[in-house]
Amino acid sequence: MFMYTLVKEVLSVVLPTSKPATGNAPYSSDMVKRVLEKKVVSGSMVDGGLLRVLRMRNDWKSIFLALTNVEDLEELEIIECLCFILARHRQRQTQRMVTTDAMQVDGSSTSGLGDLTPTLPVFLGAVLRYTHVRSSTVSLRAAFRRYLSDVDDVVCLLEVLDGWMGQWAGRDIRLLPTTKMVKKNELGVFVLKDKDAGRKAEEDGDIPSMLQITTFLQSILDVSFVNLIQTPSSHHLLQKMDGYVQPQIKYIEQMDGLRGALEVFVRAQAKAMKDAKVASEGGGKGQGTTGDWRQRKKAMYEHGAMNIGLYQLEEITF
Repeated sequence: MFMYTLVKEVLSVVLPTSKPATGNAPYSSDMVKRVLEKKVVSGSMVDGGLLRVLRMRNDWKSIFLALTNVEDLEELEIIECLCFILARHRQRQTQRMVTTDAMQVDGSSTSGLGDLTPTLPVFLGAVLRYTHVRSSTVSLRAAFRRYLSDVDDVVCLLEVLDGWMGQWAGRDIRLLPTTKMVKKNELGVFVLKDKDAGRKAEEDGDIPSMLQITTFLQSILDVSFVNLIQTPSSHHLLQKMDGYVQPQIKYIEQMDGLRGALEVFVRAQAKAMKDAKVASEGGGKGQGTTGDWRQRKKAMYEHGAMNIGLYQLEEITF
């Protein structure tokens, strides 16, 4: 409780909720980034919404940090911030379409934000990763109903999602994890390092996963599908996205049939981890020590021969 109160007082000083006056407005972005990096900030610490106040300061680096390290951001302020980026995106598109040689002289007239405002794909990717883990579909749909009333805005979002789905459709389907995706845990058993791999993908600027894309897309369509089917310009886009989704559904149905055949490997993995844990805790005392030691050695030998981790599919028999 003391830490919460302290951080809230710090934010009230370095991040006042009142709109800064034009010109010289004192603002310590370094202090805000520091407390965000420490993961001690809550969305409820700032009146009016943390993202909204940071956006007033044009501090997009801190906004991205908040989308990574703050657990309780409200869906309404996330989608409101997304709509701000969406408006900037459409503004840039309109400018590129109507700009002539005579109009291009006034290139700074669209906004005073300059190049600090992130592009729509970059910010949308951060939103997808956050909402997929920390948001409920009910709250997300409520935010869409409030801020995404313009069907043209929805089409802009669908265009970005469609591009990502097209990239996933062009990739080979990975059936086995690569050596970079597995590691030995503290017990010496091979396990997937999902969290590390996901963090590395975000650092590399990779696109969101297909699951994150389709989950976000479903919430959008739940709210805006009726308006989209009444808009002829969106029909081709919806058909393209359906063409990406249908093969994924068939693939999932085919892979679901392997559950029974691969169950033996799941059990072997669980047994290997259990045996390794027992071995790490040590054997009993007295006369049982020698027998326990031999049993553990035999289990370790069998575990090495089975090569649990990177499964050998050639051993599967039907």
